[in-house]
Amino acid sequence: MNHRLRDSSERLYGSAGEGTKALFHKGFSSVYTLMTIFYTYPEPTPISPRSHPVRHEAATISARTKAALDAAKARGVKLGNPANLCRQLDDSAKGNAAKADKRAADLLPLILPIKAGGASLRQIADGLNRCGVPAPRGGDWSAVAVKRILDRQVRQTAASV
Repeated sequence: MNHRLRDSSERLYGSAGEGTKALFHKGFSSVYTLMTIFYTYPEPTPISPRSHPVRHEAATISARTKAALDAAKARGVKLGNPANLCRQLDDSAKGNAAKADKRAADLLPLILPIKAGGASLRQIADGLNRCGVPAPRGGDWSAVAVKRILDRQVRQTAASV
């Protein structure tokens, strides 16, 4: 570092704390660099209720909730809802696939004869809607839903061979 710059910085910041002097001696050669550092990485300021009431309320609620949960854990309370865990396990991917396979097997006797007659996927979907057969996700049948059932049947026969 240039000795003139260091001397002038020491004159400018002679009354500043050791941290500022240390930054200059570590190679920060200008006031601009120092100001960039201090403005880029400001000290965290506390959230005051008067300047940011919503942020302050959110921080207060968060702190109270975390403290209450920690206190409950310390008392040995088991947190969470076991019913949600059971429901999650019942609706797992394997369970959903098994339900879809069963549903496709139940619908194939309706769909395959219509398909063999030369009907398009859209025509099959319209026929299922007219017969009142519920679609896989509720609502009306679509050509895509019919195609997925036929594709599932193809995959099952390929896997069994």
